[in-house]
Amino acid sequence: MSWHMANRVAAIAAAHAHDAFEVDPTRTPIQVAPAIARAELPLMWQPMPSLFGAYVANPGEPAGILVNNRLSRTVRRHTAAHELGHHWLGHTTSLDLGVDADSEHQPNVVGHRNTPAEKAAEAFAAWFLMPRRGVATTMKQLQLAGIESADQAYQLALHLGTSFLATVRQLASLRLITAEQARAWSRIAPATIKRRLIGELLDTTRDVDVWHLGRGRGRVIHASPADMLIVPTRDGLEAIEGPMTIKARTTRGVVLTGSSVEAPATALIHTCDDVITVVIEPRPHGLDLPGIVDPAAAESM
Repeated sequence: MSWHMANRVAAIAAAHAHDAFEVDPTRTPIQVAPAIARAELPLMWQPMPSLFGAYVANPGEPAGILVNNRLSRTVRRHTAAHELGHHWLGHTTSLDLGVDADSEHQPNVVGHRNTPAEKAAEAFAAWFLMPRRGVATTMKQLQLAGIESADQAYQLALHLGTSFLATVRQLASLRLITAEQARAWSRIAPATIKRRLIGELLDTTRDVDVWHLGRGRGRVIHASPADMLIVPTRDGLEAIEGPMTIKARTTRGVVLTGSSVEAPATALIHTCDDVITVVIEPRPHGLDLPGIVDPAAAESM
């Protein structure tokens, strides 16, 4: 199966899965864990040094999904969608290997990524998380008529809840950027973009994202505890409610960072003319039982 064919099949399959699992394709970031629950699959989050995830479907036994919770938030989401793809497409047991749980690599970068089943599941994950309508709606909310730089692609990826690399590839599939742009931007390390935004304020770029809040009024931000958020100077910062503190004041604006939380918690950032809602989400751990959908606990997973 070629990647072109895998994308054609996956686009249709993901649209049908959205309908089956009651997913609104225009509401991003698209929720994965509730969709897996509606598929009546148990979902286990556990640390695994060399495994991104697994779809377990042994004959005569209930199927299930396992995801490495050491991965970054965006790669966890992609991996969960990838494993859901295996289930939706009727595949057998699959172990999806990775190189480094803290890297920007996608699932299946080692081993059998080029098998028809892996191509189909990988393409399904992209179309499930980044359907055309979802990307278009998010771009409109961010006031982006087009994607003109890797920095814009990175910010779009944050709002979609997807990794920079997966987003760049999908933007090319959607013909929102050219193949040449996709190849060039794919060679840019996300760490470079993050440091371009706030420089030495970052002690590490691993599992830390940097949001610029100059666009997307009214959108809820779904962030990890260590993420940094830039409130532009022109907006002014009046108050913060919830698990978030001021990291620094720069020429770009006030840099905020989240606090460690045991369960999803909400922070409210009051600016001169707006209130920005930020949901701080810790790493998931343990078992999510099938049939139990709790949007409050798994809003963006």
